[in-house]
Amino acid sequence: MEKLLSICIPTFNRAQMLDRQLAWLLQEVNELGADCEILVSDNCSQDETPAVIKKWQSASPVVFRTNRHPENLGWMRNFAYCLNAATGRYTWILGDDDKVDDGTVALVVSTLKTRTDLSLLYLNFCERNVTTGYFSPEPWLKRVEDDINLPDSKAVFQKHIQENIGSVIFISATIFRTQFGREAYQSWQESLQNWGGLAYWNGYCATKGNVLVTEKTFVECTTGVSYWQKDPKAWFKIRYFDIPELYSKLYQIGYPRQFCQKMMLHMAEEDFISRNVLNNLKYYLWCFWKAPRWSSRVVAAYISFLLSCTLGRNTAIKLAEVRMPGFSSTAKELVDSQ
Repeated sequence: MEKLLSICIPTFNRAQMLDRQLAWLLQEVNELGADCEILVSDNCSQDETPAVIKKWQSASPVVFRTNRHPENLGWMRNFAYCLNAATGRYTWILGDDDKVDDGTVALVVSTLKTRTDLSLLYLNFCERNVTTGYFSPEPWLKRVEDDINLPDSKAVFQKHIQENIGSVIFISATIFRTQFGREAYQSWQESLQNWGGLAYWNGYCATKGNVLVTEKTFVECTTGVSYWQKDPKAWFKIRYFDIPELYSKLYQIGYPRQFCQKMMLHMAEEDFISRNVLNNLKYYLWCFWKAPRWSSRVVAAYISFLLSCTLGRNTAIKLAEVRMPGFSSTAKELVDSQ
């Protein structure tokens, strides 16, 4: 019999965090055996992770499946494995380091049973910076009460990604209909190589059913550990390749042209009017000084994504397949080519 909810935890070399998360989770699902399954996917950890998994698997009151990759596939590929291995109608990919409020799993199960029309459920979340210790109780998904006045679920997704793209790529806050999540991945498998790939999965799900965003926060997002904010090359690629490519893909699946164009242009505008303009300029100079050919190719890709929205949806698809002679068609190939 199909479970209602697969709770999947991808993990790598964080045995202590995983131990705490599984201790919490097994208490949460203690009386939900008919509705839930647990799947832990280990990305070839070299610490005590296998022992932690074995300990909690033997104590689990629900179906508890495990997987261990023979090598580290990267976090997005591990996410994709969880999505494809899940047997539940809905999939919740839960980070091993993100704190979730007590009682959340029961609320999620109850909501999914009541709202069978949902293709996407967002659990609102707050932020805790592990580097500085800063905690903000403010929800990342803003003005949720206004969502009811929007015409459809695509508009709900547009509203939240426009306000803060980070709010729609936090995996621990996202529960999607498994079927639609898989369809999203299959329709753009290179999303695994794009920083905003999860936003595409969610945007795709929003085209297939209703979206519900909770007003109350249920999850703490762990921040302060991102590599890309300190790496000029990663920062440049994310802003001028990954995010524009994301909006090009959203346009291809039916999101408005003007919206996608606006969000692409917003990247460049924001870099020169934000309070971080001096730091941004430093990153620009570093990229064009240290890797001029690579940086030029990124800018060329950015322009092609803009053109794809300007010239129409069919052209967008063609440009996505072949952008220009000698230009890599995937983000990973672009980064690797020097």
